[in-house]
Amino acid sequence: IHFYEVTVLISKIEKMISGRNNS
Repeated sequence: IHFYEVTVLISKIEKMISGRNNS
């Protein structure tokens, strides 16, 4: 697994969490 791919996954997860918190 490339570090870049992991960073993208983390970013997506953080966005999902932020969206749920904002709701």
